[in-house]
Amino acid sequence: MFWFSRRPTASYVRDRVRRGGDGVVEDGVYVFDEPLEVPTHTHIRGEGGVVFVAGDKHSPVILADSVSFFSLENVSVEVPFKDYRTHAVFVRGADNFSLRWIRIYGNDVEETAGICLLRCSGAAVESCHVRNFRYGMFLTTAVEFSDVRWCYVDNCKTGMYIYGAEEGCLGDRILYNRIEGPGGTTDISGLDGILVDNAAECFVVGNRCTRNMEHGVYISASERMFVHGNIAQRNGCNGIQMVLTSESIVTNNFCISNKQHGIYLDRCADNMVSGNICMDNLAWGILEVRMDHKGPSFIDDNYFKGNSVGNIHRS
Repeated sequence: MFWFSRRPTASYVRDRVRRGGDGVVEDGVYVFDEPLEVPTHTHIRGEGGVVFVAGDKHSPVILADSVSFFSLENVSVEVPFKDYRTHAVFVRGADNFSLRWIRIYGNDVEETAGICLLRCSGAAVESCHVRNFRYGMFLTTAVEFSDVRWCYVDNCKTGMYIYGAEEGCLGDRILYNRIEGPGGTTDISGLDGILVDNAAECFVVGNRCTRNMEHGVYISASERMFVHGNIAQRNGCNGIQMVLTSESIVTNNFCISNKQHGIYLDRCADNMVSGNICMDNLAWGILEVRMDHKGPSFIDDNYFKGNSVGNIHRS
C-alpha cells in the first residue's frame, strides 16, 4: 500500500495513482488540470477531508477508461465551472468496480453529469452524493448488471438517467436512492427523478423521488422492468410515467400530491399495475391512454384517495 503524506501536489498524486496498487490520500485540496486516471487493480481511499477540484472545464476530475477491478472511496469532487464540458467522474468500458462515499458538487452545471458510466458492467455505485449538475448520474449505452444504491442526488435537473441508446441497458438495479429535484414545473422533457429509456430487466426499487420538475419515475421503451416500493411525491407532472413499455411490474408504489397523475401509461402492453397508493394527485390517480387492446395491462387492487379528477381512467 502507498500512502500520500505531507500534502503532496495533485500532479504527484496523479502520477503515483497511474502506477496502480492500494493507496490512501490524506486530507487536503488537490486541483487537477488533467484527469486523475485510475488503472486496473487500483484501490484509492481518502483519509479525512480529501477534495479533488476540477482545474480544467474540458477534463474529467476522475477518469477510468477500459479498466477493471478498481475502487474509489471517501473523497469529495468539486467543479467550479458552470460551463463544464465533461463529466466529473467518467468511467467507460470498465467492469467490476466500485465508487463509494463520493461527494460530487457542481456549480449549476448545465449539460453534464456528476457520475457517468459508459459501456460498463458489474459496477457498484454506493452511498454517493451528487449536487447541482444537469444529470446526477448518467448510465448510458450497454451498461449491464450494475447497481446504484443508497445515493442522494440533490438539485439536479435529471436525477438518474439510464439510457440504453442503440444497444440498451440490461439488468441494472436502482435501489433505495433519494432524489430531490429543484422543484417547479417545466415544458422541457427529461427533467425527471429517475429516467429509464431503452432498457430491459432492470429493478427500480425503494427510491424516493420528490420535487422533480417533470416526473418522479419515467420508464420509456423498455421491457420486463420491476418498479416497486418507490415514493413519487410532489413532482411537477406525473408520479410514475410509462410509455411504450411492456411486460413490466409496477407494484406497491406511493404516488402522492403530484401536479398531474399518480401513474400514467401511454401505449403500454402486458404490464401489471397493482397494490399502488395514489393519493391527492391533481388529476387522475391512474390514467392509461392509447392502450394496446391485443395485450392490455392488468390494473387492479390499487388504493385511491383525494385525486382531483378521479381514481382511474383507461382509453
